[in-house]
Amino acid sequence: MTWWILPSLLGTVICLYVTRQTSMFMRPPAGQYMAAMGGMVAWWCAGQWASLLWQNLDYRYFIAQLQYVAIASVPVLWFSASLCYAGYDRIVRRWAPLIWIPPAVTILLAFTNSYHGQLWADFQPRTDSVGLDITYGPWFKVYVAYSYSAVTIGTVILANRIGFLPGHRRQFFYVISAPLMVLTLNLPFIFGVQLLPIDPTPLGFALASLILMSALKHKVFSVLPIARRHILDKLEDGVITIDDQGLIADANAAAKSLLGAEAIVFGKPLSDALPKGALATGTDHSETRLTDGRWLDIRMSPVQSLDGPAKGQIVLLRDITRDKHLQHTVEQTQHTLESLNSRLQAQAHTDDLTQLSNRRHLYQRMQEEWSRSERRSQPVSLILLDFDHFKKLNDSYGHQTGDQVLAQAATLIRQSIRPEDLASRHGGEELAVLLPDTALEDAVEAAQRIQQTISDHKYSSTDGQEFSLTISAGVACREPEDGSVDALVARADSALYHSKRTGRNAVSVAGHNDVQRLGADHKQISA
Repeated sequence: MTWWILPSLLGTVICLYVTRQTSMFMRPPAGQYMAAMGGMVAWWCAGQWASLLWQNLDYRYFIAQLQYVAIASVPVLWFSASLCYAGYDRIVRRWAPLIWIPPAVTILLAFTNSYHGQLWADFQPRTDSVGLDITYGPWFKVYVAYSYSAVTIGTVILANRIGFLPGHRRQFFYVISAPLMVLTLNLPFIFGVQLLPIDPTPLGFALASLILMSALKHKVFSVLPIARRHILDKLEDGVITIDDQGLIADANAAAKSLLGAEAIVFGKPLSDALPKGALATGTDHSETRLTDGRWLDIRMSPVQSLDGPAKGQIVLLRDITRDKHLQHTVEQTQHTLESLNSRLQAQAHTDDLTQLSNRRHLYQRMQEEWSRSERRSQPVSLILLDFDHFKKLNDSYGHQTGDQVLAQAATLIRQSIRPEDLASRHGGEELAVLLPDTALEDAVEAAQRIQQTISDHKYSSTDGQEFSLTISAGVACREPEDGSVDALVARADSALYHSKRTGRNAVSVAGHNDVQRLGADHKQISA
């Protein structure tokens, strides 16, 4: 009898040590349940070796009753520890009263068994060994089914949460091997196969405790497992795995939400779940619009195996509908701002009455053309225009008619010059035309053409009277002696003054030292 005490005694010692280590190295509440389970297993093992010390039947019967405090509790404690370690603490807390009903009933029936025989129908010592001949009652079968279900469910949940993945394989091994060790020795005993003269279950727990002790020593239960599947299902982006033939092999919850659960069919081509042409050949990044108007960003990367070429691809799906709407809004806003800016810039550069460039814009362009003319040694010319007897026109027909004449003359000038030339209002009724890359002879020809066009045109007053008018012009072309834009403007203005002083209705040309009048005789304004 002394020999058979050793396994259960060893199991008691080991389980007490594991209980202490578990409380130190395993996080609560899982660690608390696991420590309690270790204590109960130590109780179970202690009950076995205590029952072997004497053959008195009443004594052994009482010890068996005490053992059922542990026997009934251990499966539920394993189940609770497994769920808490896997992250399901709330379930354990919420359903704890219900989970503990069968163990409580079992313990109660164990201490009252002599009245009903629900747990043991017969309990007798063997005459040829230290073991017991036990005939179990109806409730024993019920609780065996409950206990094995609790252990199996807890183990499966824990193993599934850890996953058989790199970095968690040792945890997976410990989680599976410890319960299997107990079940391997317990199941034959439950079904009447006597491998040993005594119940081998405490020996199984002793060996399982050694496995757990090794696990605690290596601190494999110090870190909570975060399974990759759990991470993937928590991602907001869709993740789909396809094989080398483009068939769907896996997909997370977000992918099913983005494309629809009915579209994600394992073994079917991914192209069937996306709009036609969404997976552009030869590219790992594309954007596509779904039939419901949503936009998806699709990125693909190969799955690189450890011992060979890439097989399959990971497809990352991201809903960029909001980004697209924001981008469209930004583009519209930018277009509107550019349009407004262009209009403001045009207004800043435009004379309100004539719609020609204003004086500021004229001088900006003159400075630009002056610099370009100096760099490239190309000519630039300027024409200044002033209406003859414009004050008399205002006095005769009114200022409103005078404004209409300016606006009409501006239109005639724009029609008479090149697109690259710049017509502007220089001040009052004085107009100017800047002619880039234009020599003096061509500038004179342009001035005479403008003069003729304005003189030939028939104007009308506000009361319907028709009249004509003439215009005087001064032309100057940049010369090497000109030091600045102001010198060019001064010579053109001098030529204009010469046309006015010598009879009007003429074009005068200003050289560096002289001014020459060209053109027709004076023409009076006629009604």
